[in-house]
Amino acid sequence: MQIERIKKYLTTCIVTVTFFLAGCQKKIIWDSFLLPPISYTETLNNIKNPQQKIVVIFIHGTMLGNDKPHAITNRSEGIYNYQIINKVGIHPINKKSENTLGSIMAAENYTRSYYALHGKKNSVHCYTGGWDGRLDVQSRIRWGKNLYIELIQQLKKDGLWQDPDIKIELHGFSHGATVALNFAQAEDEFQQKLIIDRLCLWGMPVQQETATLVKHSLFKQIYHFYSEKDKIQIIDILSTSRGRSYKNFKKVLTKMPANLHQITLEINGIHPNHYEFWYLGTSSTTPYRKHFPLFPYPLVHFTPLFIELINNNQQKTSFATIIGTRKEKKLTLQIKPSIEINTFFLHIKQFH
Repeated sequence: MQIERIKKYLTTCIVTVTFFLAGCQKKIIWDSFLLPPISYTETLNNIKNPQQKIVVIFIHGTMLGNDKPHAITNRSEGIYNYQIINKVGIHPINKKSENTLGSIMAAENYTRSYYALHGKKNSVHCYTGGWDGRLDVQSRIRWGKNLYIELIQQLKKDGLWQDPDIKIELHGFSHGATVALNFAQAEDEFQQKLIIDRLCLWGMPVQQETATLVKHSLFKQIYHFYSEKDKIQIIDILSTSRGRSYKNFKKVLTKMPANLHQITLEINGIHPNHYEFWYLGTSSTTPYRKHFPLFPYPLVHFTPLFIELINNNQQKTSFATIIGTRKEKKLTLQIKPSIEINTFFLHIKQFH
């Protein structure tokens, strides 16, 4: 039953959001991800007196050849250009000349999907978090502390630190997600009262040493995205004392925190591989399959849509599956809790 129609205007088109009530199900239909990119920086600068400032930080994963200076200094060549990455430290995604294509497109698509859902009442500020990418426990702990400190310094520089209207969303890919979890240890040490409103873990190898950090009060909501077909996620047997990594937390935690959401995804019946969480798909990025239904975009670009589904799912269970169907320009998303399927629809159409 249709009960409400809301028209929202974006920079490139009109978005119509229609709500249907049917128990507690939720569906999102997204018609816009093949449109030309919006101007992320122009949109950011045009929002005056935002109600909230949404700060989004992307931390890349382990890097091949990370024992070479090239891995530290030059991160814009080859396959690096197609992922969300920059120099070590915290850097704003605000100039195409200073960011990879993967970083620019992440900021653009994240912003588009966020504004489609919430309108342009809030500003979105995107950053990269770079570290040395070594497959080493101590390196991940050290860089968790380094990026924690640098994030606070960058927020102070941008006039956002301790702003009462700030909301921080921290993303980590693979062991970059482990680095993000290690912010909890940094908070214990430096006690700056940082708050991470949303922690998004993408294909993170779940390990005994860091699993309990999801219980830390630093993180308000945690979203652990993983895939049943991701073989890379659990391949790390070297940097953990147990000699094994896991896909989710059920084998390393006896009780799941209420704020931990563990989500598998499938699009047109296809489960994503490791790289399809984070990398753009091109002729050069062979790990991203050409037949994956979201090609060329990685799943992390559409985080606002996934979080909207999860937060409005009235079946409060730690485990859920997001099922997507793409047909031409239309992407339909539904959530299936592990205990049963219910539906509640959020319908998004974009006209141009």
